[in-house]
Amino acid sequence: MNPFANRANCSFSFSEEKSYRVKELRDAVMLMKLLTTSDGDLFIEFVLDGESSGSFRIGKNNKVFESEDDLITLECCLRLVDYFSISDSAMITPKNVVEQEGYVRTIDRIVNGDKSGLGVSFESLEGFSGSEKPDAPVACVFFVTSPLGNYIVGIFVVAVGEIEPEEGGGYKLVVDDVFLERKIAVGNGVEIKKEDVEEERDRVIEKYESSYFVINAVS
Repeated sequence: MNPFANRANCSFSFSEEKSYRVKELRDAVMLMKLLTTSDGDLFIEFVLDGESSGSFRIGKNNKVFESEDDLITLECCLRLVDYFSISDSAMITPKNVVEQEGYVRTIDRIVNGDKSGLGVSFESLEGFSGSEKPDAPVACVFFVTSPLGNYIVGIFVVAVGEIEPEEGGGYKLVVDDVFLERKIAVGNGVEIKKEDVEEERDRVIEKYESSYFVINAVS
């Protein structure tokens, strides 16, 4: 940059395999967007060792930002590392951001109460046939997992609603509410023990079975 010549050349480069803290990578991508798409003047100030060491202005850019999907995914990651209490130790690579996008966005929607991604269908229900369905409201127990940088995160989810027969056979759950139970975060390479999942599944089922017809969707 040469503020005295009224011009600046900026370039950004990330190694797709290098690990960054989630907030650091999100902030860097956000800065890229700001510098790329600004439709007004930006005033830049350098702060070194806590003291201002100079400032200058950058004029309009107003170009197309090509990493919007990555920024959206990183915003999801930032919410999730906070939710799972791993902000200080979670690391992520640009390659992770691309490869884990679908998983991360799905679990982020669930954690933030978005029911739209919880369409649940069943071929059959134990004890029912034809158009028969439970009289009580239904609680369907899931265990949802996702890679998140150098972690695997998981959460027990209970989707509550009414069962409706589907044309051509089977049933669907019309979700009215979603309850979040125990959350788990383990480092890559650490196994989530099957017996721990089964134990927690049984605890959740016991919690809801007095008021709901409970469907176990935890394998």
